[in-house]
Amino acid sequence: MYDHWRDFTIPCLTDNGYNHEPLPAREVYVEGQLAGTPSYFLNRDVDEQILSDVRSGRWTSLQDFWTTVCPYDPPDELLYGPEE
Repeated sequence: MYDHWRDFTIPCLTDNGYNHEPLPAREVYVEGQLAGTPSYFLNRDVDEQILSDVRSGRWTSLQDFWTTVCPYDPPDELLYGPEE
């Protein structure tokens, strides 16, 4: 998730003019995830910005934005490995 956000989603958000919290250092992100207390949520600060653009007609829906414009999740084969 971290690499996908860093390499794809965050640059896409920036290219589309959205302000977001900076991604923490990988170690900080991983420690929070492993402890069960994640401290970073990519969409926390941008959902309202995107929803404003949905209302103005820029995007079809929030879900459409996160799945087709700036995918929130990496492709399944990247996240879980290739199908056998």
